[in-house]
Amino acid sequence: MSTEVTAEAPLAQRLRFRLIGRWHPVLLGADDDRTLIRVLARDLIGKQDVDANVRAELTRSLREAVAAARQGGAEAMFIGTEIRPGLPMSANLTVFPHPGVRMSPAIGTEPAAVMDVFEQSLRAIGEVDMDMAARLTITGSDILRTHRLEDSDVPEELQSADTEAPRSIRRLVVDYWYTVPETKELLLVNFMTPMGDIAHVMLAFFDAIVRASYFELPSSPQGEIGAPTST
Repeated sequence: MSTEVTAEAPLAQRLRFRLIGRWHPVLLGADDDRTLIRVLARDLIGKQDVDANVRAELTRSLREAVAAARQGGAEAMFIGTEIRPGLPMSANLTVFPHPGVRMSPAIGTEPAAVMDVFEQSLRAIGEVDMDMAARLTITGSDILRTHRLEDSDVPEELQSADTEAPRSIRRLVVDYWYTVPETKELLLVNFMTPMGDIAHVMLAFFDAIVRASYFELPSSPQGEIGAPTST
């Protein structure tokens, strides 16, 4: 099952996704998302009382993610609940249309050249672990992927009495920096999942979504750059 969704990008160009599985859009302009998050947590975890603490922690995590997306000026956000029927997952996809990166006029707009300069700047800053960085490409765009694992403790008031229950969560955070076709602009697409214990599996899943994405350019004759020919 796949769902096609659109996120606006700078300069009237649109980045389109064919999302694998079941994803739910978050209305970032709305004030109240409590009902959506509560329903998603229930669908992922279930309704049993024994799972109340896990459900509460997921609800808290989702609310924090939505709040961070709003605060960061995100343009679009989707919450994934299922990879395929009967196989649940928890993941967030957030699109930031312009992270504010500036490029020298001298480098032109060739995607590889723009990305080379950006990658060099990240290495010089040293705030991102570039040892595990990877480059991907789609038609009209070069993409740099960076990722990290974050361990966080489950709040004591949400911990289960079960001694076997996990006391911490390992999150996988993945950033995909796209060059926007025919510009020096960059577009940031962030994925986050609490399924960090299977990071290699989730990285492959997110890579597949990114490789299937494409830019739609209204001014082009066909209206699309790198659009897949079939779903």
